Order: sequence, then C-alpha cells, then structure tokens
Amino acid sequence: MTERPPCGSRKGYKAHLRADEEPDQRCRDAVAVYVAERRAANPDHRVRAARAAAARRVAMRRLMALHTGEYASLLRAARREAGL
Repeated sequence: MTERPPCGSRKGYKAHLRADEEPDQRCRDAVAVYVAERRAANPDHRVRAARAAAARRVAMRRLMALHTGEYASLLRAARREAGL
C-alpha cells in the first residue's frame, strides 16, 4: 500500500475526497492557493469556460429538438429519481 499524501497539499485534498472524507482546512487552503494561481496564469479561462458552456447549451437544445420524446421520458425519470 502506498503512503497517503500529506495534508496541506492538493494531493492530500484529493486523498480526502477519494476516502469520502471532508478535507481539512490545510488541504482546502492548498487547493484555494492552487486555483488562484491557475486563474492568474490563465486570465482568459473564464471566457473559454463561458463559451464552452454556451456550446453545451446549444447542443442540448439541438438534441432535445431531435429526440423530443426520449428527452421528455429521461427528464420525467430524472425528476422521479430526485423526488420531484
């Protein structure tokens, strides 16, 4: 068995999640620093992410139009599963 990554790191954070545990504050802080640094290094990420989300919405609308009956059936089943 391999050693668990240390707390206070991204790997430690992921180890908590894999173990179905709540990450501790040091691990959450490490991830927050990583995300902030990554966003600073990739300032156009939000624009790309917004465009990707818009493309997914367009594709979903097109799929819904092509497969109306299947979509309605899947949506009803998902709502039942969610208790709605």
